[in-house]
Amino acid sequence: MCGMAENRLLWPIEKHWLNVRFLNGSRDNRELVRSIVEEHFDSLPIGIKFYFYQRGETGEADIRIKFSNKSRCYAGTAAKSVRRSSKPTMKLDLETPRRFNGQDRRLCFQNFVLHEFGHALGLFHEHQHPNCGKKWDMTFLQYRTGWSQKMVYHSYAPHSPEGKTLEPYDPKSIMHYIIREGDELHSKATVPGNAVLSEGDKRILALLYPPREEGTFKRPGDNSEKDFPKKQKWWKRLIERVSKRR
Repeated sequence: MCGMAENRLLWPIEKHWLNVRFLNGSRDNRELVRSIVEEHFDSLPIGIKFYFYQRGETGEADIRIKFSNKSRCYAGTAAKSVRRSSKPTMKLDLETPRRFNGQDRRLCFQNFVLHEFGHALGLFHEHQHPNCGKKWDMTFLQYRTGWSQKMVYHSYAPHSPEGKTLEPYDPKSIMHYIIREGDELHSKATVPGNAVLSEGDKRILALLYPPREEGTFKRPGDNSEKDFPKKQKWWKRLIERVSKRR
């Protein structure tokens, strides 16, 4: 088992579908995102799936996507803090993939999509895993990325294990940044990019969102949580699920 997730930001077990709406973008780009997500996430035996609204279809969206020149996403239920329906909860970078040709362009964009949808499910950066053990050269990273010092520390500094579902560090996780030579102090080690979910990613998602019994999934697009009894806090149920799996 591998990975790291913030328990308080996981979607509740009563939620079967995350409704997704595009705020901009061409039909081809929208279809590409949908096909990537359906192939790599919705095909997994987990208890939550994504439903993509079509143009003109009404309904409340849990995730709102804007195509941009950078990729960002609110982690899990933190997306609820963005109350205005015209504001995105996820941005997907269209500019960087254009630097590549053919299959490399597709794989670059696919990496962005899978990484950000991992965040949407509550997963955190794998290279910030407490057991990653890398000593980052923050000054070099600031130079290489062009980010502010605050942004570099936010994106690379190790997380505390407190309040998280924490499994062994997984360098193959889709949530891991590419590590280039010079990113670490006193090390030339690198970590290549990935364009698929690792086996560790799949296992932690199945742990966080256990498979449902056949025939119990609600209809697509139904993200209602009101018709289920809530006798326990959802995070207590998560702890019980994790304990049983162990």
